[in-house]
Amino acid sequence: LISNLYKKVDKSCVFAACILHDFGKIFEYKIDTESGLIEYDEKFPKEWLTHSQWGFSNCMAHGFKTVAKMIAAHHGLCCILCTISMI
Repeated sequence: LISNLYKKVDKSCVFAACILHDFGKIFEYKIDTESGLIEYDEKFPKEWLTHSQWGFSNCMAHGFKTVAKMIAAHHGLCCILCTISMI
């Protein structure tokens, strides 16, 4: 579908953005291995605002600007303005 509709879109960037846009949730939440309950990790906001900011920032830091822009487009302007204000 992507190949037919969007000839100029790099499929590997789309796939990377799909995977990485919520990757920060791994750090934003913690799992109690005894009970299986998932809770918000209070340590996360000391370094990051949101999981999407984590994904955006890490992509930018490692030179994946196109993927970062796709994450920003998916999660919206508000998240990105928060990210920019921290730089």
